[in-house]
Amino acid sequence: MIEIIEKYNPVVAENESLQSKFIKLGKEYFGLNIKGEFDYINSVKDSIKIMSYDVQADLKEIFIPYSNAPVYWIYDSWLLNQVEDYMKLNFLRAKYFELHKSIKENYTKWVVTKLKNEKEYYANITINFIERDVFKHNFFKFILHGIILSTQPSFYNFAKALNSFNTAKELINVSRMSDNVKQELNYILTLYIGFAHLKEKEYELANITFKDALEIKSYGITAKFYTALTEINLNNEEQAVEICREILNYDFNRLTVATANNNFGMFNFFVKNGIFNNIFYKKDFWKISNQIELMIQPYHSAAENELSLIQKKITNLKEKNINEYLSDEISKSISFMERVVQAYTDTNTVYIIGLYPEFASKFRGIIDTVVANMRQSIATEIKTKLTSFDNAIKENEEAEKRITTEIENFKLKVKDALVKGIQSIASTYDEQIKLLESRIAFIPFVEKYNPNRTFTVNMSYNFVIAFVVMIIGSMAYYTNRTVADINELNSFFSLVLASGLKWGLISFSVGTLISLVISGLVMIERSDEKQKLLRKTKSYNAHKNKAIAEAKEYSEHREKVMLDNLNSNLTQHKKRLAECTEQRENELQRLNNEAAERIQKFEEHLSSLLD
Repeated sequence: MIEIIEKYNPVVAENESLQSKFIKLGKEYFGLNIKGEFDYINSVKDSIKIMSYDVQADLKEIFIPYSNAPVYWIYDSWLLNQVEDYMKLNFLRAKYFELHKSIKENYTKWVVTKLKNEKEYYANITINFIERDVFKHNFFKFILHGIILSTQPSFYNFAKALNSFNTAKELINVSRMSDNVKQELNYILTLYIGFAHLKEKEYELANITFKDALEIKSYGITAKFYTALTEINLNNEEQAVEICREILNYDFNRLTVATANNNFGMFNFFVKNGIFNNIFYKKDFWKISNQIELMIQPYHSAAENELSLIQKKITNLKEKNINEYLSDEISKSISFMERVVQAYTDTNTVYIIGLYPEFASKFRGIIDTVVANMRQSIATEIKTKLTSFDNAIKENEEAEKRITTEIENFKLKVKDALVKGIQSIASTYDEQIKLLESRIAFIPFVEKYNPNRTFTVNMSYNFVIAFVVMIIGSMAYYTNRTVADINELNSFFSLVLASGLKWGLISFSVGTLISLVISGLVMIERSDEKQKLLRKTKSYNAHKNKAIAEAKEYSEHREKVMLDNLNSNLTQHKKRLAECTEQRENELQRLNNEAAERIQKFEEHLSSLLD
């Protein structure tokens, strides 16, 4: 944004040459028509589009000139849209919003009209509507009120203007708007307070106020500009020069960003609306015209027109066979440079000449990117040609990994199978052995092998037999003897009984002996049965150990055979892998050598464009 020129007052003769030189600097170095009329209203309207550019926030500020400060509030910038949305949300009564619309419409007419009578009329109507608005939270009316009071001569009231601005700031700070909107509004209102002090020629207070604005927004370029202006008025020329250098660097930074983004629209806007241009529209800056000339001189001393050289280089570049290496980004860069060349080849302003190194660097970047794309293309070709080797290497690596895994799994499987087999064998034989041991332990309780039981049973039989023998013996004696005298009858029965007892005792003694012999035979039989079972148990243990040994032997043999087979396969894959790797390395070396030659020839082909 370029501020409309203030009319230069007559100066003493000794300063006329400096002022004339200052005007000449603006025309010669920046192509500015200082004495011409500048349409700032349309310029601000055009500047609104800066908000749509994809750049960082510190490069998107709309410059607000002191002499045209009211214009900022009549166009739909992002800030005004935020304020408008807030007003719609908080004006609960329709009449308040209608009053707000009337204030804004008449304020716009006051700003736009160039006729003195109309300005007076619309200023008066706007003030009347503002005074009728009793909505206490409407900070926007206080902003417009303060602007009119500080810029319209017929309503000029410095104290009331400051009060309106400060009231607006208080209402903004307690509002529910977002912090970034509050910050921007506080920054702009602080600028307007500084403008009011500047109009009163209170340069020290204006300087402090603009520095306060920089405290709110450190990168505020409008605040920096007017801080430099007040430093000049306070005779702090060194500080003013340093700030001017920052402003010039700010402009170059914006142009560099536009160049990097290949955005010609943005670039063109930043060239035509450089913040540094405004210096030549403020008469007080003539006091540091010598320092400004020294500052901008390095950007205006190019030995040759770099854009003309770039134009020739682009033409030569297009004639070379590089289409296959052009990416969308390179095409955009070339198109951007062509538009810059077309628009500014014959322009010798500071901004264009100062960007010569950036243009040259961008063109070198195009060449470097083309070469890099060529390298990438060749690398892709090499990769494609090595695909068969890579596939073979991959297959053998996967086979090696698979076989290694199979070996480990097989070892675990064989080990697990052996353990389970041994457990099965042991379980089978142990069950039989346990059964035999149980039978051995139960032998003493088997009646067949119990000598005491056998002796008791035999003695029972012996007692019965002895009793029968006793009866038979008695009866036999009785049969063989006769009793002649009845007196002999008692002795006869005694002899019969004695005879029976004799034979019974003989029978009982023989039976007892036989029972003892049988009991002894039972003990011998029990011992034989136990030994037989023990031998069988030992045989089972022997068979179990033999079966386990055979299982182990079979497992080891099976494992050896299988591992030999797998290791043989593994060795073959390792051998093939080594062969494929070696062949790939040899082929890669050959292809790289060929690629190096191609790249060298290509770079030599483009080297003339980098001279």
